[in-house]
Amino acid sequence: MVMVKDGKLTLCLWGAGFSTNMRNRKPLTGQGLVEIVIMFPLFILITVMICWFSRIVLARVQLVTAARYGTDLIVNCPKFTVDDVKQEITNMLCDEKIEGRRLIKERIKKMDVVINRFPEITATNACNVTLVTDKKTCSVDIWYEIKLSPWLKTITGDEGVIVSARSEVLAGTGAKH
Repeated sequence: MVMVKDGKLTLCLWGAGFSTNMRNRKPLTGQGLVEIVIMFPLFILITVMICWFSRIVLARVQLVTAARYGTDLIVNCPKFTVDDVKQEITNMLCDEKIEGRRLIKERIKKMDVVINRFPEITATNACNVTLVTDKKTCSVDIWYEIKLSPWLKTITGDEGVIVSARSEVLAGTGAKH
C-alpha cells in the first residue's frame, strides 16, 4: 500500500513503513566490512563442520557396505569361518589395492562375526518345529574410529568418534547363486 504522509511518499508492507525519501539519509561507511568480519569466521566454521560430518557419513556407508558383504559371505559361502569373513571384510575396507578412500586397519576397533548355520533338512527332521521357530541369526558388527583434528579435540574433549555398522540375516536365508 502506498501512502502520502507529511509530503513523503511511503510504501507500507505488512504494517511497516519504508520511506523512499533519500535526501535525509546519512551515508553508512564501513558497514559491509563489519558484516564480513562477523560472518566470515562463521562461514568457515560451518564449511569445516560440513566436511567433517561428510567424512563420518562416508565412513558409515563404507562400514554398512562391508557388514552387508560379510553377511552375504556367510550365507553364500558355507565353508567360510569367522576368521575368513573377518579377513575378507578387512581386505575390502583396508587393502592397499583399493582405489579411492580406504580405511586404516588399526582404527577398526572391533569386528564381531556370528555364524549360525541353518541345519540340513532331512526326511527324519523335516517335521521338527524347532527348525522353523528357532530364529538364529548370522551377523556382522564393525566399529571404526575417526580421529578428530586438534581444534575439534579442544572443543569436544574427545580423541575421536566411533562409527559402527551392523548387518544381520536369519540363518538359512539369503540369495543362493
